[in-house]
Amino acid sequence: MAKLLLISDKSFSDKVDRRVGDIVGVFDDTHKFTVAEREIFDIVDYPGDAATVRLTLNREQVLFKAKSTEWSEEPPEEKIAWRDDNGDLKEVVASPPCIARYDKDTGRIIENYSRYAENVSNTLKTVAAK
Repeated sequence: MAKLLLISDKSFSDKVDRRVGDIVGVFDDTHKFTVAEREIFDIVDYPGDAATVRLTLNREQVLFKAKSTEWSEEPPEEKIAWRDDNGDLKEVVASPPCIARYDKDTGRIIENYSRYAENVSNTLKTVAAK
């Protein structure tokens, strides 16, 4: 079991765009939280080990667009993309402070990139239909 450290009503701040349920840390089941952490954050158990959960949170990928097949001193175009639920890669225009949140109703981890309209409009690479 992994342990998720979540923003709660007590740790929420409107100074940064963090919301209740945003994941601020993923820890092993053996991790001992401090009294302060237990008092101001929500801590939930999540199926799987911490390393596997961290991998599922990482939805960013760097994409390169080569200008040509010729050798050049100019670097290729580079963009950061995030993978949506369909597997398509969309440009990251605005980076959320926390890349994912925990939905207590469904027990699922949900990405935060789609909270920003500018992150859902530009698809850089579409996954081929199966």
